[in-house]
Amino acid sequence: MNTFDPNSVSSGGVLTVNHRAYTVLSLLGRGKGGYSYLVTDGEHRCVLKQIHHEPCDYYTFGDKLAAERNDYARLTAIGVPMPKLLDVDADAERILKEYIDGPTAAELVQTGRMQPQYIEQIEALCERLYAHHTNIDYYPTNFVLENGTLYYVDYECNDYMPEWDFAHWGKQYWISKGGTPMNRLFIYYSLSGNGDLIAETLEKQGFALRRVTPKKKPPKRFFWQVLAGGFGAGVGRKEPLSGYDPDVKDFDEIVIGSPVWNARLSCPINTVLAETDLSGKKLTFVLYAGSGEAPKATKKINERYPDARILLLKEPKKHPDELKKLAQL
Repeated sequence: MNTFDPNSVSSGGVLTVNHRAYTVLSLLGRGKGGYSYLVTDGEHRCVLKQIHHEPCDYYTFGDKLAAERNDYARLTAIGVPMPKLLDVDADAERILKEYIDGPTAAELVQTGRMQPQYIEQIEALCERLYAHHTNIDYYPTNFVLENGTLYYVDYECNDYMPEWDFAHWGKQYWISKGGTPMNRLFIYYSLSGNGDLIAETLEKQGFALRRVTPKKKPPKRFFWQVLAGGFGAGVGRKEPLSGYDPDVKDFDEIVIGSPVWNARLSCPINTVLAETDLSGKKLTFVLYAGSGEAPKATKKINERYPDARILLLKEPKKHPDELKKLAQL
C-alpha cells in the first residue's frame, strides 16, 4: 500500500509512472478511489490517477488497482467510449490514461449548456450496459464532452442494480433545477482531507468546485503543520496560491470552505478573500474544526461580510455525520 501524500504534489511538480517522469499541470479532482492530475511528458497531456487509501464511509474497496484494470477491460468489451489506458505502475499504484479535452457534463449543467442529445447518448449507452448486467457511475463529473461525444473518464463499474441505474439515480444530476443553470460554487482548502469530503457532498448538491493549493508545500510532520499554520493564521498571513482563478462572475452563490487554525481562517483562504470579489454574491462560510468552534474566525467574517451565513462543522473525517448539516445549503 502506497503512502501517497496529496499535499506533496503541486503544479510544476513531477510524478513518475514506471520511472518515466511527468510534470503536473493541475489537479483535476479527487474521487473516492484516487486523485487525478493533468500531466505532461513534454509532448502530450495525459491524466495520471494516483490511488489513495483514504477512508470512505459509503463504499467498500478491494484491490483498487486491479479493479481499475478489470473494469477497463469489461467496459471496453461493452463498447463504452473511454480514454485509453496507457500505462499502469503497480508499485506506485498509478495509472496513466488518455486526456479527453472538454467540459464535463457537470459543467454543461451548471452553465445551462446541457442538451437533450447528450442525455440521449447516455440513455443509448445504458441499453448496452444493462444488456451486460452492468452499471457505471452516472454522476456528470465522470463524463467529458469532446467533439460531440460524451466519454466516461472513470473506469469504475459494478453489477447492475436498478436503484443505481441512470433513471433512478444519475439522471437527476443531469438536469438543471427549474431549467436554469446551477451556478453555485464551493471554493475550499483541504489540508487533511476534511475539505475534500465536504466538496464531494456539495458536488452532489449541484455545486461546482474550486480547490485551492498553496505554492509552498506544507511541513510533513503534523506538529509543524499546526505550529506554522496556527502562527500564520494568528497574524492574518495570506498564503500564495498555485493557479488560483479568482473569477466568480458566472456564479450567484459562493460557499467558502476553510479549516480552522488557531480559531481563525486558514492562510490560503485569507488569500482567496483578498483576491476574490464577492460583492453581490449569496455567501456562506463552511468552517471545519476539531472542536466545531471558531470564535475568532466567526467574528472576522461577521465584521467583513455581515450578510454571510456561517456553518460550523466538526472535522468530518472523524465525525462523518457532520456532513448531513450540508443539506441546509
